[in-house]
Amino acid sequence: LDPGGDSTDPISLAQTGTVAYTPGELDPAQTLTWIDRKGQRTETTLAFQVTSDSHAAALSQDERYIAVSRPQDGVSHLWVYDRQGGEQRLAGEGSNWGPVWRRDGQRIAYTSLRKGDFDIFTRTLDGIEEPVHASEFDEEVLDWLPDGRLLIKKWLADGATSILVVEAGNKEPIPLFTATYSTQGTSVSPDGRWLALCANPSGRTFLYARLISGASGLQQLSAAGSADCGTQWSVSTKELFFMRETSLVATAYEERGDRLVALRETVLASVPPGSELYGVTRDGQRALLGIPATPPAVTPGIRVIVNALGTSARTGGNAATVR
Repeated sequence: LDPGGDSTDPISLAQTGTVAYTPGELDPAQTLTWIDRKGQRTETTLAFQVTSDSHAAALSQDERYIAVSRPQDGVSHLWVYDRQGGEQRLAGEGSNWGPVWRRDGQRIAYTSLRKGDFDIFTRTLDGIEEPVHASEFDEEVLDWLPDGRLLIKKWLADGATSILVVEAGNKEPIPLFTATYSTQGTSVSPDGRWLALCANPSGRTFLYARLISGASGLQQLSAAGSADCGTQWSVSTKELFFMRETSLVATAYEERGDRLVALRETVLASVPPGSELYGVTRDGQRALLGIPATPPAVTPGIRVIVNALGTSARTGGNAATVR
């Protein structure tokens, strides 16, 4: 089961007895791997089970630490790995996942399940934990702003989501915008002026940017094909890294007043299905990805079982795969 509770719906049951489900592991094992601009891979020694959240790992901005959320016995725990070889588990109540590093590398923000819904906490490496935001709705941490405020997502009662900025001291959040469409992989630019996100306001997912302050709409950056997300900004080069299906892509951009304009896209590498982007080095020369340790053991697609609860249930019903 998903330690987070409801990130994904891998199975659906109709009143007629028909079952549809997605086969495969919810939390497949990944190996953290560096990929350079020539597509060359260098595996780290760290292999782990991921949570179903796309923020299963995070690279600190000084590139010294990697934070990982790892499920164990139905509960997700946070671990911090020093690239010099040290490791520590960050003790905490409930299930904790989706680590995001503050810009100075001294504190981690994460989502926590402790009392029936998702809330936001932060923690220093020496174990000092602080609650940041909690409400009757589910919240998810997205990123830090350079000034130490947090960007979070809140699920609303009508199915929409609200993106908000949370001040220190658990003050009232500042709303940025509300979306009735899916948003993923939201991250803040190095100067704190822009948001990058993958969204599907038109029914198809693309890479977008928008200003954090002031009135602003979505500005589409990816033109060819769709975007699967995992956006990461390069600190030293004016590029946005993201995933498109099985490709690692870098988009060069420039600012023109209140617009962020895509200049060119470069496909840096082809990677296996299910790979996730977790970080980019400051010089923009390497990206940190989680790559499935073994290829999927099942045929991709949605499995459908007709009359699963009827007389044929003993033999598994009449199954078919829809690709």
